[in-house]
Amino acid sequence: MSQVTYCSPECRHAAWNQYHQVLCLGPSRQDPDHPLNKLEEAWRNIHYPPETSSIMLMARMVATVKQAKDKEWWIKLFSQFCHKTANEEEEIKEGTGQFL
Repeated sequence: MSQVTYCSPECRHAAWNQYHQVLCLGPSRQDPDHPLNKLEEAWRNIHYPPETSSIMLMARMVATVKQAKDKEWWIKLFSQFCHKTANEEEEIKEGTGQFL
């Protein structure tokens, strides 16, 4: 994993409070045996083209829930996102062209 860059101190602080405490590798950044480094490497080896954005987005979502004080709220939010996407796809399939 690479060093994370933020656009501002406020964004860095918000990320730290939301998920980065769980994902921060700190001194383990160069440790190939760290679970996050293994995940990223495995994803690179099995996913073509080798991009890591989607797997790290999933890791960030899991870290957000793990780090959250109100875990149920985040689970509900992510769950609604999944259901809304499925509903929109159904609308497209039916040919209505309109989204909820």
